[in-house]
Amino acid sequence: ALNGERLIFNINSLSNNIPVPPRYRNRVHPVKFSRGYKYEDEYTIHLPQNFEIEALPTGTNTESKFGHYNYSVHKNEDNTMTYKRSFFIKEGEYNKDEYDDFRDFFREASLQDNAKVVLIRK
Repeated sequence: ALNGERLIFNINSLSNNIPVPPRYRNRVHPVKFSRGYKYEDEYTIHLPQNFEIEALPTGTNTESKFGHYNYSVHKNEDNTMTYKRSFFIKEGEYNKDEYDDFRDFFREASLQDNAKVVLIRK
């Protein structure tokens, strides 16, 4: 989105697909993943010539018993930036009492997927 002299966008606008599980006040069943899975992405983003980076996310590394989520973003010398992301869910069955922690893990990953980059006109 262009806002005056600034261009603002999600760092992960191409594969932003982490669903936050619904809230259940009285969950009855455990959470089960018959197969674990992993998503890995790496993008090179070419910046417009008349813009420079004003704000760049710092990246994150989140570990939990359910898996991990991490991303990094680096500004390169050639007016590009590189974004790398990994989201891994472990195979397993988790007690219904752990559901809130499970949901929090997905919510944090989804929140990080929506981190913003701010460019400003030179």
